[in-house]
Amino acid sequence: MKNELSSLDIYYLVKELQSLKNAKINKIYQEKDLFYFQLHITGKPKTFLKVQFPSIVYLSEYKPNFEQPSGFCMFLRKHLTNARIQKIEQVDFERIIKIVVETKNEPLTLVLELFAPGNLLLLKNEKIFSAYQLKKWKDRTVRPNIDYIHPKLAHNTLELDEKNFQKIIVSSDKDSIVKTLAIDLALGGLYAEELCDRAKIDKTTKKSTPAQIKKLFLELQKLLKEKLKPRKTEKTISPISLKSQKLVSSYETFSQALDENITVKELTKKAEQTQKNQNQKLTKAKQVLERQQKRIVELEKQAVIEEKKANKLYEEYQKIKEILALIQKNIKTPKWEELKKQLQSKNVKINEKTKELNFKLR
Repeated sequence: MKNELSSLDIYYLVKELQSLKNAKINKIYQEKDLFYFQLHITGKPKTFLKVQFPSIVYLSEYKPNFEQPSGFCMFLRKHLTNARIQKIEQVDFERIIKIVVETKNEPLTLVLELFAPGNLLLLKNEKIFSAYQLKKWKDRTVRPNIDYIHPKLAHNTLELDEKNFQKIIVSSDKDSIVKTLAIDLALGGLYAEELCDRAKIDKTTKKSTPAQIKKLFLELQKLLKEKLKPRKTEKTISPISLKSQKLVSSYETFSQALDENITVKELTKKAEQTQKNQNQKLTKAKQVLERQQKRIVELEKQAVIEEKKANKLYEEYQKIKEILALIQKNIKTPKWEELKKQLQSKNVKINEKTKELNFKLR
C-alpha cells in the first residue's frame, strides 16, 4: 500500500509533526533499519515517532517489542534521552527531515534521510556527531567530525516562480509531462498524475503549450496549499484529498492513516506468523507424542511376549539345566558324536556352523 514517502508526503507530514514541539524524548528503540523514538507530550498518551528506513516516518501509538539495543541506539539514548524537540523542518523539498533538540548540555540536530538506502545522523554544530550509516560517495562523505552536506535536487519546487517552472518544463528531456513533473520537480508519480488530472492535461503529452504550463503551475501552487485531509484510496495513502483517486476511508491525521495501514498490518502479519510457528511446533509435538504412544504400545506387547518366554524358561528350567550340565560335562572330551546323540535324544538340534542349540519348550 505505501512503502515510501514522497517529497510532497514529507512536506505535509512535517506540517503535522509541528505538534511535537516541546515534546520530550524518553527512550529510543532500534531493530535493524527500524527506529522508534518514545515521546512524552504533556496531556497526551504515549507517542512513538517511527522511522523505517529507507523512506517511511510517522507517529505511531504502538510500542515496539525490541530487546537488545545496538551500539548506535545506546549512543542515541545517551545523548538524546530527556532532550526536548525545538524545531522540525523539511530540508528544501528534499526527502530529509531535520529535528532540532535541546539537551541538558547543548542543542543537537537529528537528521532523517528518507531516500535509499536511508540514514539517521546526529549533528553537533552542523558537524556529523555520529551516523547510522557511514559511507563515502563520489561527491559526499558521511563520517564523524566533518560538516554535514546533504544531496541536493536540481530544483527546489517550493521556491519556483512561474518563469523558472516554465523553463524546467520546456527544457526537460523526459518523454512525457508526467515524468517531468515526477522526476525533475520531485513530485513522484502519484502527485504528478494528480497535477495533470487537475490541470486537465493528458499525462503522456510530450510538448506542453504555454497555456498548459501556466495551468500546471497554478495547480501546483494549489496543491502546495491544500488542507490536511489524510485518506486511504484504492491505490495509496495520502495526506491530502486527491481528485484522481477514489476515497476508501478518511483519518484525523496522516500518521494515523500510515499507522493503521502499515504498523497494524505488520503486527497482524507478525502475530499470524507467531501463531503459525506455534501451530507447527504443536503439530510436531503431537506427532512426537503419537510416535511415543505407538512405541509404548509396541513395547507393552513385546513385554507380554518376553514375560511368557521368561515364564516358559522358568517352567522348563530343570530340563535346560540338565542340557547345560551335559554340555559342560562333555565339551572338553573328544566324544562329540556321542554328545550329539545324547542331545538329539532330548530333542535338541545342533547347528555346528553357528554353535547354536535349538529346542522347543512345551
